[in-house]
Amino acid sequence: MQSCPVRPLPLLALSLVSGLLGMGIAWWMHPANQAEHSWPQSINRLVPQIEPLPPPPARDQLTRFRPDQTLDLLRSDGTRVSIGFTSVVVDPRWTTVEFFAGWNR
Repeated sequence: MQSCPVRPLPLLALSLVSGLLGMGIAWWMHPANQAEHSWPQSINRLVPQIEPLPPPPARDQLTRFRPDQTLDLLRSDGTRVSIGFTSVVVDPRWTTVEFFAGWNR
């Protein structure tokens, strides 16, 4: 097995050039330098601007309370049963329900 001799001058030059290149890119991307090097206008038109979400409506507008509702059901033997219930309808755009391992919190 033949070993190659290590040439320190090319390795030193390569590390020096890569270090200077990295420092130059870091300096160019630094926030204090962004005012001088802004993106061209064509790129700004391609990136969509994120619009802020509107504020949520008032709490009384988020839900609709429906008391004293009835539902008529037909049994298999032909008789009718009236079931009474109360419901609340919640606007899903402003509601988050999270489940953790089968238990809701």
